[in-house]
Amino acid sequence: MGTMVRNIFIALGTVLLTFMSITPVVSAESALPALVISEVKIRNDSAGFNEFIELYNPSGESTDLSQYYIEYASSPTPTTDMFKRFVIASGLLESAHSLVLAKDNLDPMFIDAIESPFSSLSDDGGTVRILDTSEQVIDSISWTKTQSLAIGNIKYQCTMANTICNANKSQSFTREIVDDQCDFIIDASWSLVEPSPVSSPLLPIPPPVVED
Repeated sequence: MGTMVRNIFIALGTVLLTFMSITPVVSAESALPALVISEVKIRNDSAGFNEFIELYNPSGESTDLSQYYIEYASSPTPTTDMFKRFVIASGLLESAHSLVLAKDNLDPMFIDAIESPFSSLSDDGGTVRILDTSEQVIDSISWTKTQSLAIGNIKYQCTMANTICNANKSQSFTREIVDDQCDFIIDASWSLVEPSPVSSPLLPIPPPVVED
């Protein structure tokens, strides 16, 4: 793909990202969700990261991931029957920590990631969303084929060990989550950036308290 065409796709993707399905900004005036989607990569790279989904816990307490579902459909405008659903994991994700669901969780580039339940995230468009056990959607992201093309194979300086610097590697959909020491501010807009997944080990779920 020529430089001019690639730059057109990048610019178009930047504009189109504002129309992606997202949750609004969350600040001190509103309740914090137990989980949000913080980063999604939908393309595999020979020199970079393979597909992954990063989830973040902005709440003030640990989140029991066994009480939440993650769903995926290979369409930006899916019907309910198109979604594949899985329990996210068995364990607690601590406050202000993130968990990565990676297509290849054994890749040494991923630390403390768990295996993604989805075999592939479509370049032709898709939707990932999180639901609680009451079927309430608490966060989602959708992308179109045009936005997928905008990801491109962009040359950027690598910042991690065991990667090939200046290699052609595709970007990820990311939004900023800022801890301002009073509250978490979740940016409602997504951008295309160099992938930077961070995953934390899960804590065991404590056994139920048995009263005498």
